[in-house]
Amino acid sequence: MIRGIIFRNMACIEYALGKYQFLTDWSQFYDGKEVSKKCCVASEEYFYKNIFAFLQLEVKEISVGKILTFPKVSVILPVYQGEKTVRMAVKSIIKQTYKNIELIIINDGSTDGTEEIILEMMEKYSQIKYIKNGENRGVYFSRNIGIKESAGDFITMQDADDISDNYRIEKSIGHIIQGGFEFILANGQYIPELGGQVSPVRVTMATFMCGKDFFEKYGIYDENTRHSGDLELLDRAYFKKYGEYKFDNFWYWLNYTPDYDNFYGHIYENLYYIGIDGDRITNQNKIKKRLQYLNHRRKEFKNM
Repeated sequence: MIRGIIFRNMACIEYALGKYQFLTDWSQFYDGKEVSKKCCVASEEYFYKNIFAFLQLEVKEISVGKILTFPKVSVILPVYQGEKTVRMAVKSIIKQTYKNIELIIINDGSTDGTEEIILEMMEKYSQIKYIKNGENRGVYFSRNIGIKESAGDFITMQDADDISDNYRIEKSIGHIIQGGFEFILANGQYIPELGGQVSPVRVTMATFMCGKDFFEKYGIYDENTRHSGDLELLDRAYFKKYGEYKFDNFWYWLNYTPDYDNFYGHIYENLYYIGIDGDRITNQNKIKKRLQYLNHRRKEFKNM
């Protein structure tokens, strides 16, 4: 019987009956002979694809230091007038291979059938927590509410007209823990129509994942904007950490930068599928508006 899985310095080891530990450096706690008796040696692909499915655990505690158990992930999903797509978005989170998840849905003043669908799904899925805004306040206002109400050790986002790959949370958790990053982003694909041709988008802002202390260190989303608030948050975090605004086009830097200085982890794999609602493909006009907004916020932030 397999008692664990090992890949290089990382391992998942059963240290007592039915109790497991995920270690980033197992040699500090076990000798090689002991590990070889308990664990099968895996390839990197096998390790990340099977470790969470193998355990099927919901560990509530995250240990300090090198020993890491399976932390809870809060997925924040704002929705406005999403009756056509919200069911699909929710199911893509419920079906994740990583099981220790809470899904916080914020209904941002929808007047269509969105609430009825959410309430129906709440009866089936205990992972869902539901919050309703009295009026439409925007995605960043709603995300901030979700952050404040979250109980997870890690936080990530989901948009109501998009779909997450089944392995998205598992691979994101593996990447952020292994690299010790403050946040990670993954690549995504744009789907112009259901069943239609898939186009590349590269880095996708909704795949953002961080530890909960990220917002304590760098602040929450700018609630006074309806666009580019996620990019502004990361741009601001870079300034606070490094004391400068090094890049005029920060979005470009995020797209083409690999893992960076234990700050930014980039997963070069399409783990997110962007839906047909909303104009999300970047065009020259949108780039111009984005840069104007970021420059304005940079001036404001420097004067704070």
